[in-house]
Amino acid sequence: MKWIQSVEIEHFRSIYKLRVDNLSDINVFSGLNDVGKSNVIKALNLFYNDHVDWRTALDFDLDTNTFHAHRSKKGKNRKFISVKLTISLPPKRYKTLDSNFWIKREWDRDNLLPPLQTWGTVGTDEERSDTTRGLTEFLNRSSFYYVPAIRGRDYLRDLLRQFSEFIADKPDAVLKDASDSLSGAIENRSQDLRIKLKNTTGLDFNFELPQDLMALLDAAALMTEGQIPLGMRGDGIQGLTVPAILSYLSSRSTSNYYLWGFEEPENSLEYRKGVELANSLRDQYALQAQIFMTSHSPAFLAMKDSTASIYRVARKSESYSRTSHTEMVTAIEPVLLRGEEMGNKLLPEELGFYQIAREYDEEFRDKFEIQNAKIDSLEAQIQRLSEPVLLVEGSHDVKTLNYAWRKLYRGAKPFKIVDADNAKAITELARGWDKVNKECVFALYDHDTEGISAIRKLAGKKHPLPHSTTENLVCTYSAKVLAMTLPIPALPDRSGNADNRNLTLEFYFPDSLLKEIDDTPGCELFNRKKYIKVENNTKDEPNVGQKGLADLMTSGVVTMANRQVTEPGKSCLVQWLRDEDIDDMHFLAFHSLFANIVAHLQPDFELKPRTKFENLL
Repeated sequence: MKWIQSVEIEHFRSIYKLRVDNLSDINVFSGLNDVGKSNVIKALNLFYNDHVDWRTALDFDLDTNTFHAHRSKKGKNRKFISVKLTISLPPKRYKTLDSNFWIKREWDRDNLLPPLQTWGTVGTDEERSDTTRGLTEFLNRSSFYYVPAIRGRDYLRDLLRQFSEFIADKPDAVLKDASDSLSGAIENRSQDLRIKLKNTTGLDFNFELPQDLMALLDAAALMTEGQIPLGMRGDGIQGLTVPAILSYLSSRSTSNYYLWGFEEPENSLEYRKGVELANSLRDQYALQAQIFMTSHSPAFLAMKDSTASIYRVARKSESYSRTSHTEMVTAIEPVLLRGEEMGNKLLPEELGFYQIAREYDEEFRDKFEIQNAKIDSLEAQIQRLSEPVLLVEGSHDVKTLNYAWRKLYRGAKPFKIVDADNAKAITELARGWDKVNKECVFALYDHDTEGISAIRKLAGKKHPLPHSTTENLVCTYSAKVLAMTLPIPALPDRSGNADNRNLTLEFYFPDSLLKEIDDTPGCELFNRKKYIKVENNTKDEPNVGQKGLADLMTSGVVTMANRQVTEPGKSCLVQWLRDEDIDDMHFLAFHSLFANIVAHLQPDFELKPRTKFENLL
């Protein structure tokens, strides 16, 4: 939530004169150590709370920069600090305030009275020192929460006390009834003691709880899981509670305008937790408050949307015109403004990000180049294709489907079959298909663990697929792209094995043919040591146990559909299709698959079965 548009600071610590424009909901200041990153936040804390740090009042000897001290050493120039905010509010929020105005506060070493406050409307030269009702109301409804870089137990205790004060200031009937009930219970249990005390002293005694609810809340403790006090938890857990408590206070007080000054929120957090906190600040907390922070962490510097601005803080040389004195003072330049890159590359270099990237690049460059070359080759192949395409997982699938088509139909296929190499590659090609080809594509996955996982990644959240895998999965990714896992073929051998997740094209042939190929010497179609469980369990069984695999099949524990086809076995099957005189009827199960493919790729195409199949298909 943004209302401060710019900040101007003079003569504060390492800042001589500084203006920060284009402020956003979240503003991140980063750079090398000791360049003055936190001084913008401390200046805002001074403006709102009259403190430069947590519980630290202004000290002119420490908090005015050395440049100005040199300028003032003869006493000819007064020593002062000023902070000016330019603010934009919804129109007509306050009757006596324009929607765009500025406020400046000025602290003078020689005048220890409250800071001089002036204000005016943006775009006019008038500077006013009076206080209108609207300005007073705006300031009363503005709050700045400062979170120091080192957040010790005293800071957390103080924050929790603010929470307790909020509860104590607004007690409700439930709290009052609870307090009265507790008082009554103590009075009943102490009756015997009070009688004995009166008999001994002649005086009446009574136990009374503190009337002030804060006294009770001060004695309370915020406990965490396992009844461990929050103060006993690690610094990281304690640090994560800070924005949550600030959010609670921001949402329930009478103030309307909140600002957080958060120094190094990544302290004591592992990177993953830092990313989660950055997301919470951006997506949740920035809706309540305008946030200023310092950070070195990529978790916060990676924010790139219209809600964030990132600034590089550095030192620059500044000279005073009347003397030869030169000082290194704080300068700020934008790196990213409201999601737009400003072309500043110095910050990643200073923070060492480029060094990390170079080391990563040296290690993985070759792998990336090989992968990119493969992607470029596939994209070029796609662009050259001028007809609809069927994507399959491997070269054996291409050959098997080509053989099946020639056996079943008259005429050429109205589409091209392309080997994508694996299920994951099918997904990558299908996602980018619309961008590089005007023709339709049918993505065909095996109905196995890899194929099911790959089609779910293609579907994502936009095209949710059913959890069950008892039937094949179908994803209409776009008008051009249709994806599907292999449907269960209409074969008696496949009934009852719908969920074994082991369906590849080889199982479109009947078991009699598969067994004949597997029994041929030198042509082992199936793995002899592994089989796939039938149940909803995708893990391979590595051992066949004491019984041999043949015995397990004979007993019915393992069926042909459980067998694991090997790569050499796939090659052997393709060789059989080419060389052996296989009964054409063994290809019948492929018809329903081709019908699905053609319906998407060429809906007007008529499948013309060969004469022997005219009455069967």
